[in-house]
Amino acid sequence: LMLATSRQAIEEITHSPREKPIGVYRATDLAIQLNAYYLNLCGALDNLAWAIQYEWNVLPGVTETKNGRQRIGLFARPFTEALAIARPLLWATLEPNVDWYNDLRDLRDPGAHRVPLYAIPGIMNDADAAEHRRLTSLATERGTAGDHHGMMELIHQASNLGGYAPYMSIWTPEGERLVDAWAFVVRDHRAFQKISELVSVTLLPHRTAG
Repeated sequence: LMLATSRQAIEEITHSPREKPIGVYRATDLAIQLNAYYLNLCGALDNLAWAIQYEWNVLPGVTETKNGRQRIGLFARPFTEALAIARPLLWATLEPNVDWYNDLRDLRDPGAHRVPLYAIPGIMNDADAAEHRRLTSLATERGTAGDHHGMMELIHQASNLGGYAPYMSIWTPEGERLVDAWAFVVRDHRAFQKISELVSVTLLPHRTAG
């Protein structure tokens, strides 16, 4: 339900009208939902690994209260090596998703990074950017002169320049990357659904009537 709630909020905000920025507060709402979605997505993948561990004891004796719990991860090397022996058919179906999983953990897992995912409130062309600089410079002058109302009015005008595109910023040591937030959520969720189904049908091969 948390994943579904975040996806619905992300879809709604990223499909906002393109004619003007969504503003910092709505962008902050989007950032909160993006970070929550990816935290829960990565947590759900970890839970799939623990379900396998508790069902089949892939790494003998490892539990959530004993040493070695950090070795349990759906695509963690110690776990996958043991899974390839214990359930080779399952691992054969999961292995093609390794690159996607590593990309997810490296770039979109908020729990693994110092800088959270950031939602871009708006975009500008060169003319808008020049006007934005002019207005913010005037706003600074008004503020220095003690005209708080005039300063805020100019800041408001500057914040409404440009348009909107559904970008989120991903921090990397080499610099920030801008990607389409909704497109990435859709792609990542489809991969998660596929992996979840592969694990689930192996753990629960027979449907329960009712």
